[in-house]
Amino acid sequence: VHGYTLQNMEIKTRNCVDHTVILDQIKQNLLKISNFAKICQKNDEEIVIASAGESLNRSDLLPFVERGVKIVAVKHAVERLTSWGIKPWACVLLDPRPHVENFVKKPDRDVIYFVASMVHPSVVETLLENKCKVVGYHALVGANEGKVLRPNDFVVSGGSATATRGICLLSEVFGFQKFHCFGYDLSHPAKPDMTVLSED
Repeated sequence: VHGYTLQNMEIKTRNCVDHTVILDQIKQNLLKISNFAKICQKNDEEIVIASAGESLNRSDLLPFVERGVKIVAVKHAVERLTSWGIKPWACVLLDPRPHVENFVKKPDRDVIYFVASMVHPSVVETLLENKCKVVGYHALVGANEGKVLRPNDFVVSGGSATATRGICLLSEVFGFQKFHCFGYDLSHPAKPDMTVLSED
């Protein structure tokens, strides 16, 4: 498996911040993150990805925890896992907005944080100040990343959400092929009450 390059790839998603912000954040984080993901061979190990959808529940995850299967949290799902006494092997971060720092206010040094180079620099700073394991990766989001990435950098393709990008990261880069995904809610049984939602 090889990482994708920026040549001949057309991205048609809309990013949540301006491209100039993404490029500036990548430049800043290239100076902060010293350890970037490297392409690994395919493996037959199972892995669980826990996103933060309402359907995520402890009882679904426990059989995997008991068998020693690695659990990967998607951003703030790490908080729910921790409250259930489940320590994730890793946590995936992608979103370039500053609110992501709230997900790492009390980071666990035993967790590996897979951090997209486009995240807000405060996220990386908080993790490094807490002496956490930070492994960077570059996400292909169509913001002309090639202008700021180094010649040998590769980018991870995939969905526009952290949960779907996490599958691509773990598959394309780390070689996992057997996934169990929880909390990937795509619909609600009833119309959500939009008045109780935050701006994020």
